Amino acid sequence: MQIVQVLGCTLTLVLLTSCASMQGTVVTRTRLDKEVAGRLAYTAIDAQSSVGRFSQADLDQLKEAVRVRVPQPAGGAVPVTIRLTVTDYGPGASNMTVAVRVVDATGKLYAHFDVRQTGSAVLGTVYDQRSSVINAVAERVAYSLMALPAAPAPATDTRDYGS
Repeated sequence: MQIVQVLGCTLTLVLLTSCASMQGTVVTRTRLDKEVAGRLAYTAIDAQSSVGRFSQADLDQLKEAVRVRVPQPAGGAVPVTIRLTVTDYGPGASNMTVAVRVVDATGKLYAHFDVRQTGSAVLGTVYDQRSSVINAVAERVAYSLMALPAAPAPATDTRDYGS
């Protein structure tokens, strides 16, 4: 009985440690302009892969995950396409890199960035790590397409402290 409790505690610890180790980064090449972001209507999502291990079913899941998360501004008058290209997909779905480009019908580029998501290889032995990594990438894509405010200008302290 004590062995079962020890194994249960060990499994719980591994799960918690693995979940906490899921990390992602976004490398921005062309940032989405705040003034333009509210006018874009994400009308299509294209996905392709240069990695053989990433199947059509995986591409469909990635497109759907991005579609349900991407913001749709009410005033979206400029139709654009989100182009997703999977450029890296590690064994056991432990890492994934997706190049993201937002373009209109004329080819004008509105945003270009890469999303890199990594997770612990232990996760794949416990649950569907592939879906988790795909969903985490979709979350980062959607967040990157939000109209984020510009950083505030640095403030100058003009108070006189009697120096």
